[in-house]
Amino acid sequence: MKNKVKQIMKHPLIYGSAIVVIGNLVANFFNFLFSLFMTRTLSVSDNGIFLSLMSLIGMSMLVGTAITPVVIRFAGDYFATKNYPLLRGLYIKIKKLLLLIAIIVFVSFFFFIPNISSFFHIENKVVLILTDLIILFALIGVVNMAFLQAKLAFLFQVSMGLLNAIIKLVLGIILVTLGYSVGGAVFALLIAGIVMYVVSFYQLRFIFDKKISAPSVSTKEVFRYGAPSA
Repeated sequence: MKNKVKQIMKHPLIYGSAIVVIGNLVANFFNFLFSLFMTRTLSVSDNGIFLSLMSLIGMSMLVGTAITPVVIRFAGDYFATKNYPLLRGLYIKIKKLLLLIAIIVFVSFFFFIPNISSFFHIENKVVLILTDLIILFALIGVVNMAFLQAKLAFLFQVSMGLLNAIIKLVLGIILVTLGYSVGGAVFALLIAGIVMYVVSFYQLRFIFDKKISAPSVSTKEVFRYGAPSA
């Protein structure tokens, strides 16, 4: 019985799920401290602005939510068979698509900054530019996170989430304490996001290996599979 339990616990899915649950709990604790600090430190109006900016970021990430399951589905099959050429081809294809979407969203957001500023009563337009940059990096980073999930790199993914939460908390506390208010909080989010994006490539180094061919991957089947989730 004990041996069977051990075998079950050693299963990659069970073991990985346990790591994700525990890791997310720890990361969310730091995220809670970040939210608590901002709520207690920022003025009522500044906190309202900060929450509005978080809502804008969340809305922009709906595109990533729709694409992620599709990428995991196909990348997971390629990782299982260690088909790195197709993995590299799929990554480049999806990355180009997300980069195009991210640029369109970035330019559109930047163009409408005066309107957004007026609607949300945000006088400091710098925080809106920082928010725009956060959305840009978040969108182009979707494919990286999806590939890590497909690779079952649970420990690495959780470590990145924890690193993101710690950087955000520490930098946020320092900048807001120094008097940068909402701008400091948003800048902390941006730096944490950029660090997370850069670090994510450590487990995806094969993407830069030019010795591995990158055949063109047909997007017809990918889009057909992803249409319902979109």
